[in-house]
Amino acid sequence: MGSSFMIINFLVFSKKRGISRLVIYLALGDYFWAVSELVTFGLLLYNPDMFTWPVCVVMRVIFQFFASSTIFWTCCIAIFMFMNIFFYQKMTVEVFDKAMIVFKIISWGIPAITCITVVAGKMLYQSHPMLLCEIREPFHFLVWFFPLMIVMAIAVVIYAILLRHLHVSMKLEQEAYKQRNHMYHPLEEPKNIVRKSSSNVSFRLSLYIVVFILSWSLNIIDYGIQYFTGCSYFGILLVSNTMLQAQGFMDCIVYGLTNKNLRQKYDGFIPGIIAFLFSPLLIVPIVLRLSYQTLSGQGINADIDDDDATAPINREKTSYSVSSANSS
Repeated sequence: MGSSFMIINFLVFSKKRGISRLVIYLALGDYFWAVSELVTFGLLLYNPDMFTWPVCVVMRVIFQFFASSTIFWTCCIAIFMFMNIFFYQKMTVEVFDKAMIVFKIISWGIPAITCITVVAGKMLYQSHPMLLCEIREPFHFLVWFFPLMIVMAIAVVIYAILLRHLHVSMKLEQEAYKQRNHMYHPLEEPKNIVRKSSSNVSFRLSLYIVVFILSWSLNIIDYGIQYFTGCSYFGILLVSNTMLQAQGFMDCIVYGLTNKNLRQKYDGFIPGIIAFLFSPLLIVPIVLRLSYQTLSGQGINADIDDDDATAPINREKTSYSVSSANSS
């Protein structure tokens, strides 16, 4: 539901520019990953005879591609934040568009190559009694957990750099505030600084990295335990699988909390909950409607701009940085 809610609001309300595309590509991966798992377990529960070897391979490839794409899109969000922190003066619109091309090659190209390699190399086998297609070892580690651990390391390091950067920025703002105001109330100053820092777009985008770390860290720990001991602890496995399935939902929470204009559009908690609950059923009609409008030459009414966390690029400016987007 979470990823479908994000996709629908992006299609209907967003102007589909700027860094909002990074977030929505992540949501697309979450959505199709969830759909592949629903179809897989639906077949296994209600008609296991249909889950033949070819079907098993197809469903594994779909899962592998979109689950991997969410991992690499999160990595690209982290890389973009790093670029914005240290190279914000060079972040022109042209640089951002070129970076998006590279991000698409990474986030879709690597999973595609992995899926082709897994199938062509006959690395899959059908497990029993679950009948799921799994990747044989050591290929499972090489094509799944090794890239996952690399991305996890990148995400953790860049998130730590971001926190350090925000801490230094808060100190500089505090010193500047003291110089501008010799008389100030000690309780009002930190509140004002925290408000400025929390509204920073880099910090808001970093929340998606936090979701990624929470969702995947236990999965890595569980794999390590299985690899070295040959057994798995039920509690860790249960929490790990729960967190993985909740990634799209947690991304949706971040998307809603960091998009003030979107919250205003629904004008209350109840309309937002209703849209959230029915979002999986609305995706196909909305896509068909927008496709018809595009083919018929009708304009798509995007009457709500992306909020700070997904602000569109101002193409009239020579440079684009997250901090500048936040102030615009």
